[in-house]
Amino acid sequence: MSARAMVILAHGSRSSRAVSSFLELIRHIRQDSGRKDIYGAFFSLGQPGLEQVVEQLARSQTQKIVVFPYFLLDGSHVQKDIPTMIGDLEKKYPEIEFQLLDSLEHEPLMYRILQQKVEQFL
Repeated sequence: MSARAMVILAHGSRSSRAVSSFLELIRHIRQDSGRKDIYGAFFSLGQPGLEQVVEQLARSQTQKIVVFPYFLLDGSHVQKDIPTMIGDLEKKYPEIEFQLLDSLEHEPLMYRILQQKVEQFL
């Protein structure tokens, strides 16, 4: 049993290569951090879905799930769909505390990465 877990939530893709790349990224993060309480899930177009991962964590009596939307911008999924999904999961699993983090749009490093690319190629 882990008291907390983080679910990194990607959009998903019809491209099996994109899905595999995301799952490989999660494996590297787990390995490099030495943590086993980090999980990958897909909003759609990929497996496992968020509900599947939460169900697994509920069975292991996880008390808090932090969901990080691995999205570049706060579009409709981040603003509406994901909070709705979390709300539904809170009703289904009232014993679990859910925390929804900001997307990558709010990460200062994203600006720096874009700025570096502009400087590199212009």
